[in-house]
Amino acid sequence: MYKRVVYERYGAPEVLQVIEAEHPPADPIGNEVRIRVTAASVNPTDAKIRRGELAQVFPADFPVTPGVDVAGTVDAAGDTSHFQVGDRVFGFAVGGSNAEFVIVAEPLSIPTGVSFEQAAAVPTAGEAALRAYRATNVSAGDVLVIHGAAGAIGSIVTQLAVADNVTVVGTVGTVVDDELLSDLGGQPVRYGDGWIDRVRNAIGERRVTAVLDTFGHGVVAESISLVDDPRQIVTLADMSALALGVTFTGMDPTDRVPTSELAVLANMLAAGTLRIDIWKTYPLDQVRQAHSDLEAGLNHGKIILEPGSNK
Repeated sequence: MYKRVVYERYGAPEVLQVIEAEHPPADPIGNEVRIRVTAASVNPTDAKIRRGELAQVFPADFPVTPGVDVAGTVDAAGDTSHFQVGDRVFGFAVGGSNAEFVIVAEPLSIPTGVSFEQAAAVPTAGEAALRAYRATNVSAGDVLVIHGAAGAIGSIVTQLAVADNVTVVGTVGTVVDDELLSDLGGQPVRYGDGWIDRVRNAIGERRVTAVLDTFGHGVVAESISLVDDPRQIVTLADMSALALGVTFTGMDPTDRVPTSELAVLANMLAAGTLRIDIWKTYPLDQVRQAHSDLEAGLNHGKIILEPGSNK
């Protein structure tokens, strides 16, 4: 018997239930591994899928086990896998990550010094961050404006850009986010009326090279005044902005960053050159609360489920 989270209809966090399944996932094949899950990240996309907002992209085959980001210890390995039982790995779960055991098709090693929680926070946010950052085409000396700069994706992009000597100006909404962005090397400006003027004041006579929108709250149209060409604006959250001529990343599956490249971020975590904050961890039995807190926007950092926790 093993525990996993399922929901059998779209809806609020109350549709989530923890069940006991009779058998763990089938033995892995090829390069796959089966892992005993230590940590699984909860992402905004998980909640959108659960609510049915992405049904056209991710049609449900109920019952659904939510989540994709996972980290844990190898329990069984496929016949061509180079991993062994007991190895620490992370990656994207096949068939949902919110369970005590899952299959991972393309596992990656967790470097020494990186926690399971940190590793589980990497896959979705890390892939999106690498993809979005590359789409901005910025380089040393450029100016990048990031909407949602203190969020899971934006904070990774900020650190990648600062490491490349790119000036980052990020819009934020709270004192906590203000402090985080400053710590990461970015220049925070507040959302709300007049934010364009605050960005211009922050950069002086310099011109904005690119704008990255990570959260899709209607800021793209205003952002166009900051750049010479709408194509210099990249969004991974606002499909309605396509009509404005901006760049949307995420629509084409071929844009996806190969899973193997997430090892770069894991190694940066190990080296101390990348910071990913964990806001709170929850045992699997509190998955409804984890989703509720996520939807309420209470978190400043990643929310992690720990299936093996009895807290």
